[in-house]
Amino acid sequence: KTILTDSLTAPVIEGEPQRVAQIRIALENSGVVKEWVSERQLSEIEEYRKYLPTEFRPDAIYITPEGKRVAFELEIARKTKERYQQKVKRYIHMMTAAPDAERLFEEVHYVCEKETVRNLIQDHTQLFQPLFRFSMLNEVLCE
Repeated sequence: KTILTDSLTAPVIEGEPQRVAQIRIALENSGVVKEWVSERQLSEIEEYRKYLPTEFRPDAIYITPEGKRVAFELEIARKTKERYQQKVKRYIHMMTAAPDAERLFEEVHYVCEKETVRNLIQDHTQLFQPLFRFSMLNEVLCE
């Protein structure tokens, strides 16, 4: 099984790092992403490492062609309700409490494999909906 994108064909490989790479290719080819900062880069660059401890580090941060910085989260395995609450609360704080110039990102994009996971996270983000965007994995990868 392969994923056909505008200019690349990526084999379907199981596992979160491989899925993140496939989604990156799909988003770049569709023009959504101009620049991508991987989770590894987030752990190495001081500006990010300082404000994004490991437990609250997104899978990536991407920059749109318009310059908007977006935290990217791929949710394959369901986590506890408390874990989602903690992470969402931290993200909301990071997007609303810091001065605009100091914000590491302005939106969070969740890509979920299962609707139940998407619905659970959406329940925790309802009051701050403009800050959160949701996609289903199969839609992003056109499966």
